[in-house]
Amino acid sequence: MDWKRWYAEQAVATQEITHRMVRRCAWLSLSLSKAFCFQIGEALVWVRVRMMESNIVYIAIGAHGLADPKTYALLMSSFPDVNVDDWLPEPDGIAEIPVEPGEMVFSAILSTASQGQLLEEADKLEWELDPA
Repeated sequence: MDWKRWYAEQAVATQEITHRMVRRCAWLSLSLSKAFCFQIGEALVWVRVRMMESNIVYIAIGAHGLADPKTYALLMSSFPDVNVDDWLPEPDGIAEIPVEPGEMVFSAILSTASQGQLLEEADKLEWELDPA
């Protein structure tokens, strides 16, 4: 029983850390208008938030060296008010980021409510614009 509980606790901690990394990268991208990355194992995950000329704000999540659909589901679930059906594959690179061979990129519209939540979270957690 102790091992099962330990594995469950580790899974929850991994989920929380991954969500926080995705959301922090999204906030940095929203604030500084460029993509931000972090590592999961051997994979490099990037997050880009971009306002288009139509004033629609998109979030794109992509990765180099990641093919596991469960990990992509974990990454995309970092935004609870973005429905799973709203995420679409982006073969052309929506955020002006070219999609490289073997790379998977998904994007969705990021609502003003989600943008506001990112800003509130950044204030609450005292994130700084220095991504180092």
